Amino acid sequence: MDLTVTGTTKVYIEQTGLIIDKKLSSCSDAQIGAIAVEDKLDKIIFFRNQLEKHQWNLMCKC
Repeated sequence: MDLTVTGTTKVYIEQTGLIIDKKLSSCSDAQIGAIAVEDKLDKIIFFRNQLEKHQWNLMCKC
């Protein structure tokens, strides 16, 4: 299984010693979207910080 990670997640996953494909933090949405459109991902899992407010927070809860 290949593991593609972005942002803060890659910092934590690197500590496990797993082999990962690291994407940039600043444009990770675009990179992951492009990979998904190319049908190169089996699953996408999003982690979010419950304590942090996000601009898109309302959209995610709909």
